[in-house]
Amino acid sequence: MKILGLIMVRNGEKKLHATLSAMSAYCDAIYVLNDRSTDNTFAVCKQFPIVKNVFTADQGLSQQDWFFPESAMYNLLYRMADLYRPDWIVQLDDDECITPGDKVRAVLGAVPPGISCLKFPKVSSWNDPAYPLLVPLM
Repeated sequence: MKILGLIMVRNGEKKLHATLSAMSAYCDAIYVLNDRSTDNTFAVCKQFPIVKNVFTADQGLSQQDWFFPESAMYNLLYRMADLYRPDWIVQLDDDECITPGDKVRAVLGAVPPGISCLKFPKVSSWNDPAYPLLVPLM
């Protein structure tokens, strides 16, 4: 069973390490879409051998938040996943993790045929003073 992790991130160097560490326990590979980061996000990704593919959008295009529609970004991530042909995809943001992470592989391995999607409890570490209520709104 192949499990592919997908992450879309922008300026996530502070939280990305924890997310990639947690995903390393149950993913076989992780693909990252680095959305115009100006911090050390790319360097954090390169610290993890399990990160097999990083697509970085050019930061010179714009530093406007949500410059690219989120739907287009997710579409790119899922097209990247098509090239890996995983049995399962786990998609998280850089500030999320699945709890309990040590159960992910066992749960996915026990899913009966015909089930194509599961929802795991996720914990967000979002803490942006400019948008304090963004996660509860979502």
